[in-house]
Amino acid sequence: MLTQEILPGIELRLLEKRHTNAFFTFIEKGRTGFENWIPFVSKTLTKEDVENKISSFLEIHKNGNGYFWGLWHNNTLIGMILIKDIDMSTRSAEIGCMIDKEYEGRGIIRESCRMMIDFLFNDLNINKIILCCDENNDRSIKIAKYFNFEHEGTLKQNIVINGKLRNTMHWALFNVKE
Repeated sequence: MLTQEILPGIELRLLEKRHTNAFFTFIEKGRTGFENWIPFVSKTLTKEDVENKISSFLEIHKNGNGYFWGLWHNNTLIGMILIKDIDMSTRSAEIGCMIDKEYEGRGIIRESCRMMIDFLFNDLNINKIILCCDENNDRSIKIAKYFNFEHEGTLKQNIVINGKLRNTMHWALFNVKE
């Protein structure tokens, strides 16, 4: 699943170095919203930072530990979807997403998550999908609840986002075929 249509006109494409400018523009446009929820955003300030981030994503992908896709509307990057920390010994993986504020509420993230869940359960034979989010990130909490993730708990002051210690909710969805 390197490229996939999500909805008419919206496509998932594996994020590559050639997307550095588009990814930088995407982050800059949404920075004030993203840096409240996504740890790497406040540390990604230049195109070089973005290129290094994409390189780290590609290395994780090459090692079989994750997938990092851009969400594209025509040739504009409007979001990012990821699967990370794939662990075949525990058959678990974490999912995450971010989207341009202008595209929120259109079902793009919901459909992307549906595809990731299907891919993880059916293609990779994952048993547990993890979704982690800040305890105040209402949109991510809504996605977790929509797909019937179970709230496993909240870790207190376990991550620094934009220079502040934050609490992280951990959600899990289990493969019902198990």
